[in-house]
Amino acid sequence: MSDFRTNISRLSEHTGIYLAYPTTHTLKQTYRNHKSMVNNQHTKVGVTVKSFRERSSEYARTFDGEIEFVPLLIMQPDELAAIENKILAALRSEFGNVGRTREWFDTPDRVRIAEIVQQITGRAIESAL
Repeated sequence: MSDFRTNISRLSEHTGIYLAYPTTHTLKQTYRNHKSMVNNQHTKVGVTVKSFRERSSEYARTFDGEIEFVPLLIMQPDELAAIENKILAALRSEFGNVGRTREWFDTPDRVRIAEIVQQITGRAIESAL
């Protein structure tokens, strides 16, 4: 694994799997007008068919900049649909979801999440946590 901060520009225009997590203990809405609330004790695992840059900008706006966005794997959009549900099912078997969300997990253990993503996909993670 290499350092995320040195890889973000290299990865920014790609699509794939990422994780995101708030950097504050203050609870914030997962999306504008949603009731589920998260803080630095929660982690989102998602896929983006937009670029990592576009998706990270959306999170920065939603969380007023108080969020870390970490690309984990570069994958083509047509690969993502098949693997997303497998990853989420594996994560749900180990961590609870936050509220009624599908992709936010009640854990700050991002290293374990990255390990699960790597096990399910069989691919090395792009970014260090």
